[in-house]
Amino acid sequence: MKQARWNEIMTIAKENRSITVAELCQQLGASEATIRRDLQEMDDLHLLTRFHGGAKFNEAQYIEPAMAFKAETQKNRKSRLPTVLQS
Repeated sequence: MKQARWNEIMTIAKENRSITVAELCQQLGASEATIRRDLQEMDDLHLLTRFHGGAKFNEAQYIEPAMAFKAETQKNRKSRLPTVLQS
């Protein structure tokens, strides 16, 4: 769910340049605490720039998502890959 939420947050922020916590809660159906936590983590990864009550799109970073963002959003995919047996 986190991966889908982060992808949606990035899409919304890119379209609107900035978004408030209240708007994200309404659009995503998530709690304020969850949205605030997501925005803080995304700000720590320099994906968004957090401001009081929301966040704005960080155009400079969007050229290539940070490795930490890729790793976080691909956890589910990676966990579903079959384990390769070593001989």
